[in-house]
Amino acid sequence: MSWDDKDKRILVTELQVMQRQINFLQKSNAANPDPSIENSIDLLRNSQDKLYNALASRGITAEDVYKVIMENSDKALIAEILRLQKVKANINKKLANPKLTPQKREKWEMSFTQTSDQYRELWGEMTNRPNRADLMSRIETAMTKTLQKSRARDKTRNHDRTR
Repeated sequence: MSWDDKDKRILVTELQVMQRQINFLQKSNAANPDPSIENSIDLLRNSQDKLYNALASRGITAEDVYKVIMENSDKALIAEILRLQKVKANINKKLANPKLTPQKREKWEMSFTQTSDQYRELWGEMTNRPNRADLMSRIETAMTKTLQKSRARDKTRNHDRTR
């Protein structure tokens, strides 16, 4: 029985989830040590070791695991950049309303500034990655698809029109 790429991705994602849980429990336990938390950490580490061994027995190397982890983080980065672009566009639409009260305008401007800062940080992170050319093309592709979807929604059909 061979594992396909989807199975590998699922298992690597599970490894990541376990590592996040271990990190969280370690941080929680640092402030107030508790033996039950230590037991939970040990159980998670044992499960993680077993999963690593299962992957290794199937011929999945550390490079394969790293590749999947990087692809997952790339997808998350692209999704977050696109989300922030959408949020910025929505805030700009709200700021364009001339009937906005000064308090609400100030609130939206602060929100826009915070969103822009987050966007710049993520964009900087993306441009510092070694595969930035691939990431940029993936973002452009996603933006093009989004634009096509919005154009399709904006089209209104006039059914009364005849030849």
